[in-house]
Amino acid sequence: MKEIPLSLGKSALVDDEEYARLMRLAWCAAKSRHVWYAHTALYIGETRFTLRMHRYILGVWKDEIIDHRDGNGLNNTKENLRIVSNSVNTIGMVKHPRNSSGFRGVNWYPPMNRYLARITHQGKTHHLGYFEDIEEAASAYDRAALKLFGKDAPKSKIEGWVPPKKISFEELRTSIKLDFAQSNGESL
Repeated sequence: MKEIPLSLGKSALVDDEEYARLMRLAWCAAKSRHVWYAHTALYIGETRFTLRMHRYILGVWKDEIIDHRDGNGLNNTKENLRIVSNSVNTIGMVKHPRNSSGFRGVNWYPPMNRYLARITHQGKTHHLGYFEDIEEAASAYDRAALKLFGKDAPKSKIEGWVPPKKISFEELRTSIKLDFAQSNGESL
């Protein structure tokens, strides 16, 4: 495995046998939907085309979706790349910024005072149930993902997730007062 230098101080991982072929082109780093990718510009006549490295490696130009198994768009080793359906590709996306549970398909549902588990496949959302324990809800998601998406379905646990700090209402109110006072140059 070798690294190909990109712009912005980034680098892409590639297989040894692809390295020489890829180094003939100038590659850049670009972020798309929270994920970094390597791409280059190609010209046909005076028309400019952007080509992502993973498409160049697999020889796929359009109409097919390529997934990075580990979610790292700069890991372009053949072992990490696969052609997938849109359903499989979206299930492997990185954590949504508003996710507060740390699990895919699991969120707290206040009206039931329980965790809600659900999964979407081919545009249809499947309700998996309400659970008192977050781990039970995550387990239900994992079972459904395996059944719907097969062995490549990612687990519900989002790696690297850190739960938000929980504070009391009084702590929140005090914090807001402090922020307001500091922004106006006041002291409490």
